[in-house]
This record gives sequence, C-alpha cells and structure tokens, in this order.
Amino acid sequence: MQLYPNAHLLVAGKEDLAKDRRKLLTAKIAGGEWDGIIVTHSSFERIGMSGDYQKRFLREQIRDYDQLLRDHSGETSRNIIKTIEKQKPAARSD
Repeated sequence: MQLYPNAHLLVAGKEDLAKDRRKLLTAKIAGGEWDGIIVTHSSFERIGMSGDYQKRFLREQIRDYDQLLRDHSGETSRNIIKTIEKQKPAARSD
C-alpha cells in the first residue's frame, strides 16, 4: 500500500476468511473494481472454487505447459523442460 498509495486494494485479513465471512469476501472481490487483491496463499485455498472450474483451469494449464514444450523444444535447456514436465502431473493431481 505504501508503494501504490492511489491503488484501490482489497487486503483480506484473517477475519475475512472465517467460515461465516468467506461468502461476503468473495462477493466483495467479485463486485469491486480492484487494482489488486492481497490474500495469503493458505487463505486463498480456503475460498475454494467449483470442481468444473478447477478441472477447466488445470486442463488449460497443462495445455499451456505442452505448448511451451513444443515452442521451445529446440532451444530450452533440459532443466527447464524437466521442470515443466514435473508441473504437469502436479496439475493433474490437484
């Protein structure tokens, strides 16, 4: 907030992610015109998403990994290829 004092930010605190307040938080997120939303990773996981959306997101992520491998197969180092290949099964298991 110090770096961008004019930004319209939503900072979700611990109390915003209490079970009885999560729907209110997601409504604020969806209904606001935020420049940024700050939520800890562990708190973000509590918000959840529909199973259909999560499956679609993971399929798109795997497709993007495959495209990266195709686009850079001749020029990318083996370490990067190995890292991308490791991400694909991790995305499938989520």
